[in-house]
Amino acid sequence: MKKRLVWIGVALFLGLFAAGIWVFIQPGFAVAEVQDYVMRKTGRTLLVNGGARLEFLPQLSVRLDDVFLSNPEGMDGNFARAASARLPLQLNDLIRRKLKIRHVTLDRPVFNVLIDREGRGNWVTGEKVGQGNSGQSNGGSSAEPLTFRVESGSASFLDERSGQAFSLEDASARIAIGEDGGLAVQGTAALNKQSATIEAEVISLQRVSGDGSPFNLTIRAPALTVNFTGRLSTRDGIGLAGAIDATAPDLRQLSKWLGSEIGGNAGLKNFSLAGVLDSKNAAFNLTKASVALDGMVANGDLAVDLTRKMPRVIATFSTDIFSLDPYLPPQKASISGAGKEDTGWDLSPVSFSGLNDVEGDVKLSVFQVKWGDAKFGPAELSGTLKGGKLQTAIDDASLYGGKATVEITLDSRPEPPALHLVLDAQGMKGETFLSEFAGVEWLAGTTALKASLSATGHNQREMMSTLAGTFSIDVADGEITGLNIVDMVSKLNTALSDGWGRGPENLTSFDSAQASFVIGDGIGKTTDVMVSGRTFAVTGGGEIDMLRRALDFKFDPRLVTGDAESTGLPVEIAVSGPWQAPKIYPDVEGIFDDPEAAYEALRGLGVSGKTMKKIGKKGKKLLEDLFGN
Repeated sequence: MKKRLVWIGVALFLGLFAAGIWVFIQPGFAVAEVQDYVMRKTGRTLLVNGGARLEFLPQLSVRLDDVFLSNPEGMDGNFARAASARLPLQLNDLIRRKLKIRHVTLDRPVFNVLIDREGRGNWVTGEKVGQGNSGQSNGGSSAEPLTFRVESGSASFLDERSGQAFSLEDASARIAIGEDGGLAVQGTAALNKQSATIEAEVISLQRVSGDGSPFNLTIRAPALTVNFTGRLSTRDGIGLAGAIDATAPDLRQLSKWLGSEIGGNAGLKNFSLAGVLDSKNAAFNLTKASVALDGMVANGDLAVDLTRKMPRVIATFSTDIFSLDPYLPPQKASISGAGKEDTGWDLSPVSFSGLNDVEGDVKLSVFQVKWGDAKFGPAELSGTLKGGKLQTAIDDASLYGGKATVEITLDSRPEPPALHLVLDAQGMKGETFLSEFAGVEWLAGTTALKASLSATGHNQREMMSTLAGTFSIDVADGEITGLNIVDMVSKLNTALSDGWGRGPENLTSFDSAQASFVIGDGIGKTTDVMVSGRTFAVTGGGEIDMLRRALDFKFDPRLVTGDAESTGLPVEIAVSGPWQAPKIYPDVEGIFDDPEAAYEALRGLGVSGKTMKKIGKKGKKLLEDLFGN
């Protein structure tokens, strides 16, 4: 009997001991502790739908499952929810049945940050975080922040006033909330499906919805690195005021990351920006800005308004050098085919589709504009873009010793897209301009150009084939290199002149050269070519095939023989072939098939070899007396 009572006593003791242990380790008290803490600190309701359980690994902690944190009073919905929240424990916490809440790990949390139509932020509470009786249940140093470890989290932001919204996913972060209401975030997240490192600090969450709080932000992503130091306010919309700097290796990649596409593949590399930012919602003003792109640096002011249906950009900048090299075909390559028929113009697609995605006004003061070896400036450039139509102007630009005004219009609305050019240039050094822009190296002199041209197409070649408009050139006190008109006339009875000659003797100096062209379908026609000097005059007309870069002209050269009389040929002189190396010959039938027969026919027209020699001798002597050539 005694033994039976002993065993009954042992069983009772063990039962009581087990019950005590079960009560001791039962974490249900933690739910009430955390709910009370949240209510006192934030005035919000915390729901724990999945109950609490004790975990021993990786450390002693209590886990609350299916947790919801409400919005502040007066706002519907939840500020956050999480699959679970883990709070580390010490043995003393279980004994005392009290929690010291300083560290929380959130698994798969979802934060819904909201500004309602009245401008209230759901992160703001009626009291400052940390205000009120802290009590011994969650005591500790008042200076120690409450830290959250976020695992596999996400967050969304919505401003109901403007509709502005953004989100991030796959977040892993450490969030610290100070007793004074400060917030610090360090971690990584997926922004538009691209991993980014984010560091942010807000000095006072309470002040964000008022006059603003000091705010620091750093974002590092493959497409963009940005640093901001200044002030954040949401009172009248999301507002930033402070210093910003940003870098992006490729603007096309950045634009794609932000949700839009920039066509083409030329340039737009190595972008950086720094300045003083003042923004409201998606309208940004940048002053004292320094912008670098494709090795160029410009300084000025920039305004970007993304709140409009069509984004708008207004910019005023100045730069020392503006290079066209990253955006246009190589300048030398564009003229390399000039000596070959039916070649030379670039077939690379030219896209104007980007003109439909933005509007704006841009002014740029440039000391020098560069394209390969071609350079001009200083110049004032301006551009207006609206409805897919870009109108640009270059005013009073210094161009090869002269002045030029240029207007260029690109219109993406028609199909194919259209280009229009108006040019008025005066006093240029023609030998340099024509060589660098057209590959023409045989004409020199003080040059004036006027043009009004239009073209359509998807590449250079198509545009050349549709070129239309008017063009005129006027060259004064010039020279034609590789051609001596006197020798040419005297030798035409014996041989063809195959291209421009070589040597200093092949030179014609003139007082003036003029021509005006009417262009259609890429072919320029003229009937009023006039080249004149003291000893000669040349008139004529013909065509320039812009697509094939070829000439087809007929001229009537006349020489002054020294006795106040002029002598010419009974037939015209033809100039035909690639414009860098045309053939020059008398316009006699069969000249290439049977040159001897053709020249015999020429002599039959009354031009004897003696006459040719006389013209050549007297004309050449007069030129030598006058000009020493």
